[in-house]
Amino acid sequence: MPDVPLDVERLCVEAIMSDFVLGKSTPPKQLPTVLWVCRRFKNWCYRQLYRSITFDSDYISTGLPLLRRTLVKSPELALLVQELTLPHRFRIQSIIEILPLCPNLVSLLVWNDEAIDLSYNKGLRRLSCFPTLFPALDGPLPPAFVQLTHLDLIVAEGTTWYWLFARLPRLTHLCTDLPKVDSDISCLIANFPPSLQVCVLFEEWPDGDDLARKKTIASGELDQRIVFAASEHFEVSVPYIYRQPDDLWSDWAKFGSGNTLWDEAELIIKSRRVATNEVRILIYQNYRVSIANASLRRRHP
Repeated sequence: MPDVPLDVERLCVEAIMSDFVLGKSTPPKQLPTVLWVCRRFKNWCYRQLYRSITFDSDYISTGLPLLRRTLVKSPELALLVQELTLPHRFRIQSIIEILPLCPNLVSLLVWNDEAIDLSYNKGLRRLSCFPTLFPALDGPLPPAFVQLTHLDLIVAEGTTWYWLFARLPRLTHLCTDLPKVDSDISCLIANFPPSLQVCVLFEEWPDGDDLARKKTIASGELDQRIVFAASEHFEVSVPYIYRQPDDLWSDWAKFGSGNTLWDEAELIIKSRRVATNEVRILIYQNYRVSIANASLRRRHP
């Protein structure tokens, strides 16, 4: 593209690769050839290709070792990796070897029962994991948890770590399993950090006999920041989120592309605030009318 300014040329190439990475299109057949012929094009596209890496279960056994070899051979590519999404219960050793190679990692989904060292990933802002990866934060807060804004705890039955949430200074979005009893929900709310904006309580295979409790939770009566999510549809008159467990994984993998769990939760909370403001306006208007009527009665007894 000799007559196109360099910045426009770069935007065109990155747009093509972005659509390909997001699955919106298939790149032209000539694109791989162009990438290898033109080093400038290749460097531009690498930023898109390595920024977000997602493995599904079909390719994990060969994909992770290949990724490790690539990042070891080309450390400059490891610096480009910002998002890593892994399937359920993979071989843990491979990811243990990869994480230290990616110091600029921002988003990580790792669903495995074994603990993983995150000391090399000090810029993490989004983490989805089992509680085994969530450390006992008795001492100073580990660097990997200082920047966290989004935390998703999977299969998190029990309340022993609720107090740890209060120690996360930047946490704005939390998703965890629905507590079994109301006292545990009160304990959870009591440990919300001041920064928290959204808390999604997820229940897999919800019990249809407990609709009254779920309606109370889903309505935001306990806390306006709480949104209820379930893996099955059920009849309640308030908004809630329907998600299969596999959908939670895909939501995390398409960070920034819209219509995720967080997007839906934020819309529900926003609608509550709008409704609350409308009620407040109505109450205020009725108050002003009552004051005006009282004034008229005093003037004309």
